[in-house]
Amino acid sequence: MVGSIGDFAIVLKNETAQKLSNKKSVANSIFVSGGNVYVPGYEYVATNRNVAVLWKNSVATYLTDGVLDASANSVFVVE
Repeated sequence: MVGSIGDFAIVLKNETAQKLSNKKSVANSIFVSGGNVYVPGYEYVATNRNVAVLWKNSVATYLTDGVLDASANSVFVVE
């Protein structure tokens, strides 16, 4: 399960919330494949924009540059 606590994106693992970011952020969905956990969403960054992000095993990869607002809503991985 994913979501937010306060202003921070979280993923629930074994009934424990794990924060994905220290920035204002939202997690939109979750996909598990081959032991990896993928969570698409967004972070609010210094440009006052939402930047689309994909967390893989809690490591963020930015999908956009912050020029325009963006969000990632879902992901599907074939390994």
